[in-house]
Amino acid sequence: MPSDPDDIPMKFKEFSDFWKEAQDKLWQKKPEYREKVYGIGWPSMGGIGVNPGDGFQQLVHILLWHGWKLEWDSKGLIKLDTPENREALRKAVRWFAETYEAGYMPKGILEWGPPDNNKAFHAKQVISVHNGTMSIVMYWYGVDKEVYFKKTASLWRFPSETGERGAQTWEVHSWIVFKDAPNKEAAKKFIKWFLQPEVINMYLKTTKGRFIPISRVVLEMDPFWREGHTDGGKYTDPHLPTAYDMYMKGPNFPNPQHWFNHPWSYLDAYPMQAVHKVVREKWSVDEAVDWAMKIWTDTIKKYQDEIRSW
Repeated sequence: MPSDPDDIPMKFKEFSDFWKEAQDKLWQKKPEYREKVYGIGWPSMGGIGVNPGDGFQQLVHILLWHGWKLEWDSKGLIKLDTPENREALRKAVRWFAETYEAGYMPKGILEWGPPDNNKAFHAKQVISVHNGTMSIVMYWYGVDKEVYFKKTASLWRFPSETGERGAQTWEVHSWIVFKDAPNKEAAKKFIKWFLQPEVINMYLKTTKGRFIPISRVVLEMDPFWREGHTDGGKYTDPHLPTAYDMYMKGPNFPNPQHWFNHPWSYLDAYPMQAVHKVVREKWSVDEAVDWAMKIWTDTIKKYQDEIRSW
């Protein structure tokens, strides 16, 4: 199989088939790996109602790659149930169900929570994995640099249904100061200090690049984000420059928790529930998509009506 990211097909069907072929060939070459190592380790499908985390974020990427449109009305509320979004959800649910049932994903992926895709890759149970941070490869930078520099690679861009540059999402973690906190002014001063580009750069660089700054100012102020780890010029980093390039070239969209003014939509992860309806309860894809869109729309309607009244 090709091992250079530039040689991996970028149309989603061919991209998915590439990892299936890798699994087929591995199982043929090493029969002892059958039902132990799988080609596709994404998206995770557990944690619904508690913390779907990585899984919802990964599924959202697949929705975006299949034509999901992020559009908001004049009040900043998302236009959810559109023909484009229904079709994208239909394609994503069908792809997961068919791929899972054909045996190209670990059986446990339906229960995987946020840490489990990391664990599966580290244990060499999956060939390809998708993650919302650089935590998987940064683990290997700390444990075995040969694996980091020579035995793993990151794609320079994401796939899409058409083969054009697929979207990636970004995420903001918010500061909160409680109304009755005894030191509100000190907290505000600390936040103002922390939000300086030089401080954010120092903080994120100290994590060795696990989190990538989504500020263009920070990305451009330090060559580390463009060059990555070189260990004194001995290596070319196959990972961090990838993330830099992806965010600079786009397209970029906010993560799903930023789509709604209704945070429970994220926890309840209705697209993920639609997948479970098809795989576990044997609903048809259309039935599951209709259910997900209706309950999702009904759930946020009261909340959105209240916001419009403001």
